[in-house]
Amino acid sequence: MDMPIDILKDLNRYGMTDSAIARNAGVSQPTIWRIRNAGANCSFKVYRALVVLRDKHMTSAASASSQRRKA
Repeated sequence: MDMPIDILKDLNRYGMTDSAIARNAGVSQPTIWRIRNAGANCSFKVYRALVVLRDKHMTSAASASSQRRKA
């Protein structure tokens, strides 16, 4: 199981800002800041939203990469 901070780092690598992550996960930007900078624990609901968001971006990044290879 990935730590929330690792999921946030992955999302940043996919080009998402903390504000975009917060908006898409349905939480406030200060919540994302606390997870990232203060090592705060998050609820399962927030954790799950982050996982779903990362999976969505991983899938779209893999699809885009596959499309580039075909071209």
